[in-house]
Amino acid sequence: MKTLSSIRVFSVLPPERVREVEQMCEWRDVGPGQEIVGHLDTSRLVCFLVEGRARSVIYAASGTVVAFGEINKGNMFGEITALDGAPRTVGVEAVDRCLVASLDHKHFQELVRREPDFAMALLRQICANIRALTERVIEFSTLPVNSRVQAELLRLAETTGQSKGAAIVLPDVPTHADFAARVSTHREAVTRELNRLVKVGVLAKSEEGLAIMDVSRLRSLVRQASEA
Repeated sequence: MKTLSSIRVFSVLPPERVREVEQMCEWRDVGPGQEIVGHLDTSRLVCFLVEGRARSVIYAASGTVVAFGEINKGNMFGEITALDGAPRTVGVEAVDRCLVASLDHKHFQELVRREPDFAMALLRQICANIRALTERVIEFSTLPVNSRVQAELLRLAETTGQSKGAAIVLPDVPTHADFAARVSTHREAVTRELNRLVKVGVLAKSEEGLAIMDVSRLRSLVRQASEA
């Protein structure tokens, strides 16, 4: 369904205003693995992920993939380029089939100027993104590989909304190669650490997916590494 009602930043606007924005958008279906926007792309469209999952990535000249994070339904991307006019710092590609609404930067800027509640929601989202990226930079700079894997598992647990409990099933665990791209390592290192966590009882494998059996212990491991 072509509606922006699931996009979080639009929750502050009245329904009739959201419908106006929907009419301004270009809508497209994107298949798994397909590019939505390219790294260093100079287009200034703002994109809203209405359905599906995507990820922000850069492909180095060597072929190494650097993954900056997963983008879930209800989120937006491209707002920085729409505001400052500089090329995109990362590319975004679909993880599974996505429905994407794109808004021209001129309409987006006009929306920011005319709707102060929307502007504040946008600023809060940008702040959240900056905090998340800062946290990742600190992890890459200070934590060993095994701890970075553990920290990424905690982030995956938080997406379920049950990060304080136990036996949290993660049905959409990325492949080991994708996981490695997220924590700046290689696939073999991810495999080793996941297998080790299974052996010590922190993780378990099931038909439903990977399960975190003890979130508190996992969080403790990451905290200990951060304080070392």
